[in-house]
Amino acid sequence: MKTLTLAVMILFVTVTADGQKAESIYTSLAEKDCKKLPDRTDDGVVYAAECKGVGGYKIDHYASEHSSDFELKDSSGRRYELNIRSVIGTAAPAMLADKIEWRVRRNKGKAEPYSLIARYNVFDDPDNSNNRKSYLVVVKIAADSVCVTSLVDPSVKAQNEQARRLADAAAAKPCLESI
Repeated sequence: MKTLTLAVMILFVTVTADGQKAESIYTSLAEKDCKKLPDRTDDGVVYAAECKGVGGYKIDHYASEHSSDFELKDSSGRRYELNIRSVIGTAAPAMLADKIEWRVRRNKGKAEPYSLIARYNVFDDPDNSNNRKSYLVVVKIAADSVCVTSLVDPSVKAQNEQARRLADAAAAKPCLESI
């Protein structure tokens, strides 16, 4: 029986525009921290795993030979496809980093996620893995919508801080459309 570990770390605490404390909690997408799911080679997926999330959410992380993506799954089992490659508008190979940053507020001590940030590396030159664009993708998590609301370009100074500001304001933002 495989033992699953959950790598969780609280690092950043800020105050949002509405005066509430916001925290970051990190969870891992690393293979060792996730539960492998059955192969889905019929649709090109060569790796699929369910990873721990926050506040009743789980992450279904999946990869083909040239890209990876994830879906969120809430405690009732409802799935939310994010289609990050389509939102970024790239056909180039692209891979998620091994960590998700959840933006949460505490309600009676319980972490309630309202957004998350994922790093998505796009490899415009597949022969050179050092030549990549590293976007930060902001996803809002609301009762009526779970979707990508912002992309933070790698050229933005203080990219992480900008992503956190956008994540803290994500509830008021519309969903980005696929390109």
